[in-house]
Amino acid sequence: MNFALALQGIGGMNSFSAGILAYLRKEKIVPSMVSVTSGAISTFFHYLDEDEKKLENLFKHGNEHYTKSIVSKEMQGMLLFYKYVTKGMPGIFKNVPMWKRLQNCSISDFSNPFELINILSPAQTMESQIKDEYFENIAERYCKSNIPIITNAYNYDTGKAVIFLNPAGQKRLKDTRFKIGENDDFSVREISPEAIKGALQLVQFGPYKGMLDGAYQYNPFLAPLKTMDKLFLVTVVPITKPLKPMENTFDVEDFKLKMLFLNSIFSEIHNIDLLNKLIENKIINHESMHKIDFNIIEPGLQKGFFDYFVEDVDLFEDGFRKAEIFKN
Repeated sequence: MNFALALQGIGGMNSFSAGILAYLRKEKIVPSMVSVTSGAISTFFHYLDEDEKKLENLFKHGNEHYTKSIVSKEMQGMLLFYKYVTKGMPGIFKNVPMWKRLQNCSISDFSNPFELINILSPAQTMESQIKDEYFENIAERYCKSNIPIITNAYNYDTGKAVIFLNPAGQKRLKDTRFKIGENDDFSVREISPEAIKGALQLVQFGPYKGMLDGAYQYNPFLAPLKTMDKLFLVTVVPITKPLKPMENTFDVEDFKLKMLFLNSIFSEIHNIDLLNKLIENKIINHESMHKIDFNIIEPGLQKGFFDYFVEDVDLFEDGFRKAEIFKN
């Protein structure tokens, strides 16, 4: 089956896409083109591993979080959240201490309320602890793959998207507007370790060479996949009913995050639907245009704010079951 696969990504919600990919690997189903954003970059990296059970071992059997106990999953997630906030996350990030914030300050800054705000509540609150080897390994594996792979970052300096392609993706899209180069809407570059780092750069780390995590703008970047007749979009939250009742501040933050990631794809979903209707009603009949068999695979489980910080076996198994759609 020829199809394009688009994977949203964010934190612990990547367990769902990991389940999808584990099923595809088990059934030896290979997508014809892939677009991955944010945390999905890592899950697809494991899909390409020589060990076909890598995803299952990492996200299911080797899961260190959400262990079964008398303490609820939500409470376990909350405890981990506060641990990360106060102590950082080993190998991922550490918090910027106050003494570092004060290094470049002068006495006069404390008399300026706006400077004081910048000192006490800076934009960059974390320092990445991810080793360069991590980004190098992902870039190397992506570039060796025969599957056209697309990922993206946000250019903080220009306000435009930065699209990255592996060699197979460059070959597939060379005669389209997604070829390597610059245009009015976005720039297209080769996948490299720096590209992967930029595509995973959280806003709390500050921009990396002008780049931030692509999920802040497009999660994922769908446009190149429309060249395919069949497209599957894997979301990190249910589109039909994404939210639990808002009862506290963390629920409000959960709402903001979910709406950010949903709004980044709603317009693309509606555009595909509109295009299909125009073609079906013969309003558009140009030979270059075609209907897209568009499928959305969404989690059947509702998760809250604290679930962003841990992987969840239940989400993995939900994704594994939902992936049976690929055999229909």
